[in-house]
Amino acid sequence: MLNQKLINTPKPTRYQNAAIDYYMGLTESRYLHYGYWEPVPQSGEELTVTRLRVAQEAYAAKLLSFIPQGTNTILDVGCGIGGNAAYLCDRGFSVEGLAARTVFENHLCYQIQLWQLTVFSRAASPPL
Repeated sequence: MLNQKLINTPKPTRYQNAAIDYYMGLTESRYLHYGYWEPVPQSGEELTVTRLRVAQEAYAAKLLSFIPQGTNTILDVGCGIGGNAAYLCDRGFSVEGLAARTVFENHLCYQIQLWQLTVFSRAASPPL
């Protein structure tokens, strides 16, 4: 018997969640982005999962460097599975995340306030 929540989850969302599960299992990373590579890898240089995780942490640190002093609250728009939000929470920020529908709800790495956004196409009318 299928879980009731799965039955109500659109098929594309289930596929996206399965892909995220696979990615997280392979990389053991809490981030979905490619990272900040410095120096940039040379052509033919081996790229490993370990180096990817280092680049992802470097990206979060670079992001932190742009936040003005005295900022306490962060809105992470497009928060994915919450990797950057978790990084910022670990450093004392109050973080709220904005994500499209429930795509990543089951994958959040950290307890953040999640606001879900429903996106409508111009051709479709929003539900009443």
